This record gives sequence, C-alpha cells and structure tokens, in this order.
Amino acid sequence: CRSPNAGQVLMQVAVMNLSRAIQEGKPHPEDRLRRGENDLVSFLPCGQSFVLNESFDMNAQCPPSCPYHALDQRGLPCTATCATSSQCRVFNPDAPVADIVTGSCRGALVDGCYRPKLDGTDTCAECASWFQLTDGKCRARYLWVAYLVLGLLCCLVLLLLAYLVELHWRPVTNLCGLEHALAARSRSKYRVSSELGRELWPLTTNLCRTSVGGPGLLLHFNFLAVVVIWAAAVGLGWLVLGYAVDTELLILGRKQYGTAYRNCVLVAWGYTTQQRLLQIKILYLALVYVVTFIGCIWHGVRQLRLFQASDVQDTMKAFAALVKGLPSIAASEDKLEKDLAETVSSLTGEPVVGVSVCWSFSGYKEQVSEVLHQNLDREQPHLQSSEAGGLRQSVFSAETLVLAKFEGPQDRIEKEAVQELLKNVRSSSEAYVVFESRLARDKALLALAQGFSFRGNKLSLAAARHEPRGIYWHNYGGTRSSKMWKLLKGLACIGAGLAIWVGVFYVPYAWSILTFNYEGGRQPGIIYSLSFSIIVVIGNVSMYQICAAVSDNVGFKYKETREACYMVLYFVSVCLNIVLDLVMTYYMSFAIMVHLGFRTHDGIPLSKLPFFVQRFEAYAIQRAMGQNLYEYAFPSTFLLPFLGEPALAIFGLLRLGMLVVRSHPEVSPRVATALLAANDFEFGRYADSLLNVALAVMMFFFPGGYTHWIFFMLAISQAYIYIYDHWRVLRVVPAATFASMQVDWWSQVLLAPCCALLSACLVMKGNCQLGYCLEPPRLLLACLAAGLLHCVFHLLLLHYLVPALGTTPVNSRPVSYEQVATTEPCSWFSANPIHCIRSKYVYGHTPPSSFFVPGQESVMEVNKAIGCFFAARDAKVEEVSDFEIRLPKPGWRFALPSALTWKAGGEEASEGS
Repeated sequence: CRSPNAGQVLMQVAVMNLSRAIQEGKPHPEDRLRRGENDLVSFLPCGQSFVLNESFDMNAQCPPSCPYHALDQRGLPCTATCATSSQCRVFNPDAPVADIVTGSCRGALVDGCYRPKLDGTDTCAECASWFQLTDGKCRARYLWVAYLVLGLLCCLVLLLLAYLVELHWRPVTNLCGLEHALAARSRSKYRVSSELGRELWPLTTNLCRTSVGGPGLLLHFNFLAVVVIWAAAVGLGWLVLGYAVDTELLILGRKQYGTAYRNCVLVAWGYTTQQRLLQIKILYLALVYVVTFIGCIWHGVRQLRLFQASDVQDTMKAFAALVKGLPSIAASEDKLEKDLAETVSSLTGEPVVGVSVCWSFSGYKEQVSEVLHQNLDREQPHLQSSEAGGLRQSVFSAETLVLAKFEGPQDRIEKEAVQELLKNVRSSSEAYVVFESRLARDKALLALAQGFSFRGNKLSLAAARHEPRGIYWHNYGGTRSSKMWKLLKGLACIGAGLAIWVGVFYVPYAWSILTFNYEGGRQPGIIYSLSFSIIVVIGNVSMYQICAAVSDNVGFKYKETREACYMVLYFVSVCLNIVLDLVMTYYMSFAIMVHLGFRTHDGIPLSKLPFFVQRFEAYAIQRAMGQNLYEYAFPSTFLLPFLGEPALAIFGLLRLGMLVVRSHPEVSPRVATALLAANDFEFGRYADSLLNVALAVMMFFFPGGYTHWIFFMLAISQAYIYIYDHWRVLRVVPAATFASMQVDWWSQVLLAPCCALLSACLVMKGNCQLGYCLEPPRLLLACLAAGLLHCVFHLLLLHYLVPALGTTPVNSRPVSYEQVATTEPCSWFSANPIHCIRSKYVYGHTPPSSFFVPGQESVMEVNKAIGCFFAARDAKVEEVSDFEIRLPKPGWRFALPSALTWKAGGEEASEGS
C-alpha cells in the first residue's frame, strides 16, 4: 500500500522544482523521483531538491552523473539533493568532502579535530585539547602513556604465566598436607546422611523444593526461577505483539544512523513509526505493570508459605530460646551456664540441655583462634619436610615469607595464659538456652513471657530465629552507635570507590567516544565495545568487593543480617553506577547528535530544545540511549561477570592453592586448609538479579526494537546463573544454614523500585495519549510522583497484605534435640568458641566440647552430659587426583577437575587418610 504522505511529498517536490525552473529560466528536468519495490523513494534525480521524510528509502541512490547525497543548507531543514563532487561545498560548506564509499558529502574525517579545513580534504586546521596537529592530522599527545600501560600489563601477564608454569613443575613435597586440605574441603560441602555415610547431594536435587541449606537458600532459588519465568514471558509477549500488530515494533530503534541523508530519513521514519505504535506500546506497558505488580505480591505470599512449610522440620533453632539482659560476667567464672540453666528449669519445669552464652571477644579474636586450633592441629597428620632449590629458591623464599604471616605462634599456649585470656573476656547481654524439644521450648516461652530475674537483672526470653551456623560469635559486644559509625565510613568508601572508577576508567572512555569522528556514518569499532564491557565489569566487581568488605566490617551478629546489608548496599551502589552511566551517556549522545546535525522530526536542531524531556524524547537521543542501555546490560552486566567467576574464583583459586600447598612442606594443616577452602555462599545474586531486572525495565523508556532482545537475554542469563549456583551449592561451597527469610524479604522490598520504574514509564509515555497533557517540567514531577506512590503502596501491601495471605498453619514433626545433634555437627555448643574453651579450661570436661570447623568434623568427640551428641560418620571425599586438571580428552569434561564436575569423585575414598 502507498504511504499516506506520498502525495504530499510529490506535490512538494513539484512546487520546489517548478519555482526553481522559473527562477533559473531552465526547463523542467526529465528525471523524476522513483519508488522501489518497498514502495519508498529509492531513486533520486539530479538537480532537484526535496525535503526528506519517512517516504524516502534510507539507502536511496543518486544517478552516476551526480552520485553524492548532499544536504542543501539554503533550503528547509533536511532538504537533500544529488550533487557532484565539486558541488558538495556549494550546498553545504561544512561538508565539502565527497565520499565515494558512502555516496555522500561529509565533513573532514579527522579524529580529535576541533576545526577542520573546508577545502574538500580530510585535513584539520585546529586540533582539540590533548591532540597535536601534524601534517593536517591530529595525534594524541600522550599516546605513549597508553602504550606504556599496555606494555606493563602485558609484562605482568607474562610474569604471572611464568610463575604458574614454575609452580606447576615444582616437585611435590607436601602431598600429605595437600590430601588433608582437600579432604577438609570435600567434607565441608553440603552432604546428606545415608546408610553408606555422609554423601554429597545428587546434582539432580531440585533446590526449589528441597531444603538443602535451610529455608533461606530454598527461597533464593525460587526467586531466581521466578525472574527467569517473568523475563521470558515479557520478552515473548512483546515478540508476539510485534508479529501480531506490526513488525516495525521489533526494529524501531535498531536501525543504524549514518550519512546526513540517512539520518534525516531515520529521524522522520522513527518519529512517525513511534507515534503510530505508541498506543500499542502503552497498552502492553500497562499490562506488564499490572501483571508484574500483582506477581510481586503473589511472589511474596508464595515465598512466605514456602518458608513456613520448609521450617516444619526441627533444626537447631527449634530447641533454643534467646535470653537477653545478662549482666557482664568474666569468662573465667565457672557457674554462669549452670546457674542460668537451673534458674530457667526451676521456673518453667522443663529440663534444659545446656546454656551457650554469647561472649564479647572481638578484641581477642586472634588469641581465641590460636587456642582453638592448637587443639585441632594436634590431630592432623605430620607434614614432610623439603626445600626448594636452584633457580626457584628466590621465588620459593618469597612465598615462604608470605605464608609465614598466616601461621600462628609456634609455641604451645599454656593453661595459665588461657585462663588469663578468659579473665579479660566478658559476657554480652545475650545467651541461648537449649531445651530437649521444641514443645519444651515453647512451654518455657509461655511460662516466662513476662521475663524473669537472674542475679539482680531482669531477663527476657524469646524464640531463637537463627541457626548456630548463621551466627558470628565474635561480633557480640558492639554497640549500635559503633555499627552505625562503621556503616557511615563504609558508605564513604563506596562513594570513593565510585569516584575512582569514574576518574580512572569511565572518563577516559567518555573522552575517547567524544573525540571520535562520526562523519559519514563512522561508528566506534569492536575495541570500543570490548573496552566498554570491561569497564562495566570492573565497576560492578569493584562495587561487589567494596560492599562485601563494608558489610563484614560493620560487625553484624547474624549472617542473614550481613547478607541483607550487603545486598542493599550493592544494589544501591550499582544503581548509582548505572544512573551515572546513563547520565553521561545522555550527555555524550546529545553532544554527538548535535555535532552530526541531528534535528527533531519537525526540523528543530537538538541544541535548540529548552527542556530535558524534549531532548530525551527526541528520536535521535532515544535510539542512541536505547542501544547504549542494551550494550550496557548484555553481555556486560547480565552475563560476563558470571562467566568469568567459575574460571577465576573457583577453578583458578583452587589450582593456585593446590600448587602452593603441595610444594611447601612447612605449611601447617590449618593454613593449608584455609588456602584451599572454598568461598562461602553469599546472597549477592539477589542484588545482581534485581539490578538486571531494573535494567530490562528501563528499556520501556526507549524504542521497542531492543525490548524483546533484552528480556530474552535476561532470561537466558538468569537461567545460566540458576544452573551455576545450583552446581556451586551442591559441589563447591561449604555447608551453611540460612534459617530466616530476612534477605528474601529485603529483595521483595527492592522489587518495589523496579515496579515503580514501570509506573513512571507509563506516565511518561502516556503524556498526551491518555487524556492528560503535561508540560515538560510537570511531566518529570508526575513521573517521580508515580514512582514514589507506587513504592509506598507496594511496601504497605508487603507489610500488611502479604503476611495476612501468606500465614498458614503448619504441622511440625517433633524430634528431640539429641536426634538432631547426632547428625548436625554445628550445635549451639560446638559453634561457640569461648564455650568450647571454657569446657576444657574452666569446667574440665572430659572430653571437652569440641569446636566445630567445617571439614574437620572427624575430630569431634561425644559427651552427652554436656549436650555434645555428634559422632562423626564416614564422609566420602574426593582423592587428590580428582582435583587435578585432566589432559585433553574427547568430551566437554576434559579440562575440569572431576571433583567439581557432574559425577563428583568417580573413585571416592572414605575419610581415613
């Protein structure tokens, strides 16, 4: 069918040609505008001027006698003509160069040029700052600095490779220590008890239904699964809508800009198509907003019910009650736990298994660790001795000096020194009272609901909410004000890190983009894309490390609280990162589009638009920012960091640790185990997923060509993250128990801003379409108000409606504390460092309460009189050879250690080495 503007175009051309013929006294030319197979003007005549609009083909050709497109500055905006090479400077003095490749008249093509020559050649008259004019070209003044940095990086990589090769070819002198450390790493993984012992969970385990690491881990995988389904549904819906309504909906915003002629047609086509399909987009956006909002509330209800259902089985927290209000008592006193247990038992009539007091020993953490590991090291195998020699001696000696810093004092700590240490350690205000069953605990809570007196202090009793594995026992004693001060200092560190990232990485990239010459449709190449991806990854990884360090330094008592703080800090900091990037992208895009002479659909230069909203809604800016957002999201943010994580953080660190340990006979078992231990599982994926969701939602602000792509890439990337985390939990990370839904609840809170972005976008796109028409300043305020109102309403529903709909009665399966403690090595007593020391040096228990160290459960001893029931069962561990990297063989597993692949430890050895 013909374009509705075809008649207008031909009439306009005819009038212009007729007036020009009359003025110049020339006959009417025989050449005419001709349409191609796509019903667009594809063949242009010589000697005629025509105002470009969406009826023209972006790749229209001029005749061989006048083969160059030129914009006639003497006529209306976007008035084009076909010209010869000598006529280029006549029609547009700023574009005197005839480019045979692009078939257009353009400006001088010189990177870094501030004022080009207008003589029809690619030469410059004046270079920009940081450039030097040489033979008409601009050369970077300090390019040697970049080459120097690149050379240093290459030398560093070569040195690292040489060091790794040297490590690999060293003789194995500490096989015993290597076996011990790898066995400890293997035993520390998530395991399930069976008739054959404690075995690894099968990789076919459904982590969305099976509680392997507590309810918190179960909720984590359900969250990841929901994001995958939601992203795939939104992307598929947009794709179906495009094919059902108009396929131009799927390419809008993806057509590349180029020559001045193409840019004019591109803006006209983009604006017309965007306006024609805007109502369809608004309807779909409203549908996505409503479904996503309702889905978030449903997700909150479902997560709450999953948590309640998975919390049915009794674990350690089911038997413990948290006591608050204890007076400060020295750890050398020998009656505290006994007196408190007798008091609670006499008041409630329920027998008490024991009391685990929370001690304030953050200032003595190193000394306490040395006392505990002194006992453990006696149980470990003796390491053989050897020396490095020859050319490797200097490197080997340097490693020895570094490793020596991780070793504790070689002299044995005497009993008197331990007792002196205990005199300096004071109790905090909290302790855990352990009962024989959940029913006994609940009866005690009911009996002491009003509190009770102990040594002149009023104490309160509440149900324990965390597992012993999830408690940082060394962080008791800190005040709320000290934690807030540490948090404020951490926020300052995050701001400093963000500023360094901008100054060191982003500003040079922005400068290179701004000084790039875009004449004739040139665009930055693959080097710029790779550099941008690396910069984004560096920014996200740096924020990850800084936020993790800040969360650790605050001194939270519970792992879930630390994870929630880390998630919020990381989400906020990377959001600031993204906002900063989008702001700079906007200004860069605006500067580039102005330099290239882009205008609005009605011919107004972008530089003449007074308001941000008008500039933001201009199609040229919309197209540029939509493309940049997609490139920022995929693969830089969605996928790249997670592709490199297993290679570097798992396989790389493990291999490096193995090479170091096996060649250093002086390394103690404790240090060897620490070097080869896997990193703990963290809930950083919540923040990563939420950021990815926010980036995908932002695409609705821009033309729809990238919408289905960004949601499909989000679904694929999240599916990879789910599979990777599934494997990592079941085959790599040390076992941990996440007993609360605190982190998941905060993730639901952070879903509110993601939905708020949809509401703000709906208000912006609906302006002058849905019955209201606001001026640019008021439109911005309306978008902000819509987002804030949604956040408030969303949070109110989370606080009131979700608990009302999600709380359901559950029937627990009661078991005794002894039954649970027999299979769980980390109890309220074995997890408490000071409790274990007091058991040996204050109470003189035989055997004393064993301290729990992941991977070293075999040294723990049973003493039922003090609540220690765990008896180590054989745990099948991988052999040392299973962790070695294989030589290339057919199949995908050729380079992976078998202890970390699908069938972990094909020939598994029992825990006897």
